[in-house]
Amino acid sequence: MQKCIAGIHNISEEDAMLILSSPPFLSSLSLTKTLTPYSGLITIHHSPLINNNTNGGNNVIGFWVHTDPQILSVLRSNYTSGLQIDLTDGSWISVPSDPSSFFFNVGDSLQVLTNGRFKSVKHRVLANSRVSMIYFAGPSLTQRISPPSFLMNNEEECLYKEFTWSEYKISAYNCRLSDNRLQPFERKAVNISLNDS
Repeated sequence: MQKCIAGIHNISEEDAMLILSSPPFLSSLSLTKTLTPYSGLITIHHSPLINNNTNGGNNVIGFWVHTDPQILSVLRSNYTSGLQIDLTDGSWISVPSDPSSFFFNVGDSLQVLTNGRFKSVKHRVLANSRVSMIYFAGPSLTQRISPPSFLMNNEEECLYKEFTWSEYKISAYNCRLSDNRLQPFERKAVNISLNDS
């Protein structure tokens, strides 16, 4: 086990991105059965130092509250933390920075593909001086997004209407960043009461 952990720590960023976008990795998630070729984006971001003296030393938000729309986001950063996760009760927890580890973030698309089993988490980024590398994996624009049948139990209903990645993006651009961008695709529970008259 120690050799495995040491091997993971020695993986370069380039090798990690090749692994994450490889067919064996995607097929291990059973995504190659349901998704056509997807889009990926690697971004290297440097947040400059911001003088917090005018804010009384409080945290300055660098990127506002949001969920990631893609299937999966993979983050690696230097020794400075900046990512915070919403605990749904209004409190925030900082994700410790570890330059030898990767942080995986479930996106809205994966929430739909798993019919809500995995949740897309609201998060924000503080404006600390740091370098981070993020890989965003998303489906192709024409890909229809819905849970694959092999994930659904016999009587389980789909929580979301089927949509394309393009339809999602158009809808998301019409929302505020902090809005629930899956809401337009949520199926509404229908209560039917029958009156014996």
